[in-house]
Amino acid sequence: MDENDFDTLFPEGLSDYSEEMLTRNFSMKKQEIQNLIESSYKKEDGKYLMERENPVILSIMRALDISLEDMPLFTPEEILAELNRNPASNAKPAIDTIFPLLVASLDSVFISHDDGMVTNLHLTEKGDLKGIFHPAGKPWTRILIPGKI
Repeated sequence: MDENDFDTLFPEGLSDYSEEMLTRNFSMKKQEIQNLIESSYKKEDGKYLMERENPVILSIMRALDISLEDMPLFTPEEILAELNRNPASNAKPAIDTIFPLLVASLDSVFISHDDGMVTNLHLTEKGDLKGIFHPAGKPWTRILIPGKI
């Protein structure tokens, strides 16, 4: 596998999944999975080659490549942590008030990617933020952030 694809999908891509999802599916913690990935592949001439096939690593790599159980773009806990780091404001709004407003602020946003693709963000009727992607020119819709905590 090409070095850039490997680095994007696997060690870096682990951050897209919650500890709970990884433990539930693989009975391993994120760090254990990262160690397993790193010990199972060898970098050679800009490519990563699997040193020895292993059903566990194959299952993990497949799941990380195709799983739809990733984490939202941001969580209420992350927003609350950011608000608490802001020294300029002593009166911080409640997270259940600000979270839907932050999600709604991303409605009708278009994100242009380096490869020329554009992702469209829109609110659903329930207040969730959905992303419309166009892999291979075909639209694909996915809820990225739930509108309610």
